[in-house]
Amino acid sequence: TQVSVAAGATLTIQPGVTVEFNAASTLSFFIYGTIKAVGTKAKPITFTSAQGAAGHGAAGQYIGVNVQAGTSSRFSYTNFTYGGYGSGGFYAYGALEIDNLGTQVSIDHSTFEYNEYSGLQTGDSVVTVTSSTFEHNGNGISQTVTHSPGQLILSDSTVTNNVQDG
Repeated sequence: TQVSVAAGATLTIQPGVTVEFNAASTLSFFIYGTIKAVGTKAKPITFTSAQGAAGHGAAGQYIGVNVQAGTSSRFSYTNFTYGGYGSGGFYAYGALEIDNLGTQVSIDHSTFEYNEYSGLQTGDSVVTVTSSTFEHNGNGISQTVTHSPGQLILSDSTVTNNVQDG
């Protein structure tokens, strides 16, 4: 099952909101338009499983957030935990996936932890990541390219203690 944001639409998530995925009904969240998940240091936004929000999280309790299009999506002070589920191994899925040609996303001051496969999975897209942490995932960041070279611009971030690769 999936939930989606339609092409041309913008979803704005307010600071302090926790988005809970229930594996029984909502496994993935597709963004065909724009998402603005801009939290603050005091009120971050969290994407997690319902079990994680209740204190019983485990890696892979939902697939993830998949940004499919757009040029102005942004994640700031956003946490991604207990997602990244799928079949196909460490490089196939991420708690946050950005992998379509022409998609551009900005990520800053965000945390990716305890995700089964990748915390962040990118591909034929342009992704700028600053001041973020990737820890205790299968892979911290994976990049898979199918059509043309994507770009990952990573600065002032920490990628450590992941199971397979940084």
